[in-house]
Amino acid sequence: MRHCHTVGAEIIHRTKGLTQALRGIRHGTRGRSDRAAEGAEVRASEATRSTLERALTPTQLRAVDEGLLDTEQRASWSILLEHTTRILESSASPAVTEALLSAIRVAADEALPSPAAPSAHVRLAVEFIERRADDDISVEDIATAAALSVRGVQSAFRRELDSTPLRVLAEVRMARVHRDLAEAAPGDGTSVASVMTRWRVGHQGRFAHAYSARYGEFPRDTLAS
Repeated sequence: MRHCHTVGAEIIHRTKGLTQALRGIRHGTRGRSDRAAEGAEVRASEATRSTLERALTPTQLRAVDEGLLDTEQRASWSILLEHTTRILESSASPAVTEALLSAIRVAADEALPSPAAPSAHVRLAVEFIERRADDDISVEDIATAAALSVRGVQSAFRRELDSTPLRVLAEVRMARVHRDLAEAAPGDGTSVASVMTRWRVGHQGRFAHAYSARYGEFPRDTLAS
């Protein structure tokens, strides 16, 4: 019971600065810094990018990358990300960390447009990809997990996600590589090659350029920062 009270108190103490941002996302209101941010693209810093990847689903992350946030909510969303990232960087407890990441997911649902819900088949496929991204899986494996034929799962991904199963798998693996490199501690033996191997990156040179296009730096730069 004492632990529950301690965690609750920590959450309340650490999240006071998020209340206004969350309210702005839910109601489309503007915070004090909204005028400066109005009309600007939401471009996450390296730190907030890591927060996004830990919190959002691949579909939500793509929507943020494509600039689908409502203009009225962009500044509140940016404030939420900045506050959350600072709290996560200050060694918050696991319970507080999970509560904050959950808040980001909820806020994304509020701020992003509501696309048609993916079918049960596509949900099963994406869950399988996220769960088995470090395994040697094929489009046939993904189709089996979704209870579809290969042609069926490819058509469903094109129709519902504007993507393909293998492209989503590559995006998930790239996000996991970035997360592991960003979270590596100095001297823990982590190398770019070992992380790429863990997430079954094939052509490392080609991957590095695709990674740079997405994150604005090469994998070695993420590890060194």
